[in-house]
Order: sequence, then C-alpha cells, then structure tokens
Amino acid sequence: MLNILPGGYDMRSGRIASQCLLLDYPGCKKHWDPKGPPTAINEDLLVRIIVTARP
Repeated sequence: MLNILPGGYDMRSGRIASQCLLLDYPGCKKHWDPKGPPTAINEDLLVRIIVTARP
C-alpha cells in the first residue's frame, strides 16, 4: 500500500484519473521478484469493499 500512495498522489496532482487495486502479493520484476510472476487481485475482497462503500 505504501508503494502505491505516492504514485496516486502524483496522478491526482497532474489531474490524471487513476485507481489502484491492492494485490494479494507483489510480483514486480523491478522491485520484488526477478522472475516477475503474475499477480492477482482478491476478487472476493474487492466485491466486499465495493458493496461496503456504496452510498
């Protein structure tokens, strides 16, 4: 989470629409794993967040 916040604020300050999704684990070749394995979102958690956030 702490790695994506600064990028989100940069996008906001540049008036560029963006959104971030938290992954179950990091797989970025540059920062975490030289093999760069595919990552995935936790769809169940995403649905719970969306349902909870609805007005």
